[in-house]
Amino acid sequence: MSNSYSIRSAKIRNSTRFGLPAEFYRGYPQFANVDGWIELLSPDTVILQIIFLSEERNTG
Repeated sequence: MSNSYSIRSAKIRNSTRFGLPAEFYRGYPQFANVDGWIELLSPDTVILQIIFLSEERNTG
């Protein structure tokens, strides 16, 4: 299943970040408060990988 969500750039202190809408976290609460990686595939395409704490412990 594929769903699309809008992201917005937000300036927080001296850093600019992407923010996901609350609708995303309501639908997928398991993604709240997790870390991850973002990889640039091309100038306008990225892929995001979520790392759950249990996975991080097993691979690190």
